[in-house]
Amino acid sequence: MSPLWREQVQVLVTPASLTLVRFGRGLRPAVIGSATVPVSDRGAKGMPNWTSALVALAQVLTAEEWRHGDLSIVLSNHFMRYQVVPWRDELRDESELIGYVRQLMSGAYGRRSADWSVEISIDGVGQPCVGSAVDIQLIHELQAIAAHQGRRLVSVRPLLMEAFNWAKAWLKTACQWLVIVEDGMMCAALVGHGRWVVVRTCRTGSDWPAELVAMLEREQFLVDEAESAQTVLLHVVNGESMELPANQWTVRHLRADQPSKASASVLSCVL
Repeated sequence: MSPLWREQVQVLVTPASLTLVRFGRGLRPAVIGSATVPVSDRGAKGMPNWTSALVALAQVLTAEEWRHGDLSIVLSNHFMRYQVVPWRDELRDESELIGYVRQLMSGAYGRRSADWSVEISIDGVGQPCVGSAVDIQLIHELQAIAAHQGRRLVSVRPLLMEAFNWAKAWLKTACQWLVIVEDGMMCAALVGHGRWVVVRTCRTGSDWPAELVAMLEREQFLVDEAESAQTVLLHVVNGESMELPANQWTVRHLRADQPSKASASVLSCVL
């Protein structure tokens, strides 16, 4: 059966919660169910920060509302590492490019990166791409959950890339910031004319708007393209949108102004 004619359950997995959305069949699938489930136990000290979330995921997917359909996972930026990778003509294929990304990750994060699964997002020949890395054991656990339930795991995507694809129609012009705010985490990507410039992630507190402004101001001194970036496309996941304590940037809240051509995504229920 074509994937278009199967229902799909998409789940945003974060350390604090699971957001589940069930989509119907067809070219423009409708939302037929959604829920946010808190992760009550954040896990024992020394365990990976995704452990409790996956225990909760395995349990909630057995409920009647979620036990049918293909499974698609979006992973919180808490679990991810990103690297903007300049184009290199001497890299002949995707495997060589992934090898190069692994070298960059190793230089930035050390030996622990040896146990990461690395993927790349290529938007065009000659353009920088983004390397995404995640603990390979997390991927194996997701595969085991799907296999145990006899369902297809059709995709595992980083939250940054899901948001980029969601807002892609707005990122084809001048440089803009794409900012995703989660509980305790902020990820900001500078994108211009569909081209990745830089990706930053940082831990945040309750006053994340002030922290975001400080980061944007700092980037103006570090990255040439940041000086002309006057628009912030803002995602606040499962939280209230807030204005920035500065009027230098135009903030576009994707919660209130979703792209007209956006595909079916769990983001439609967490923006």
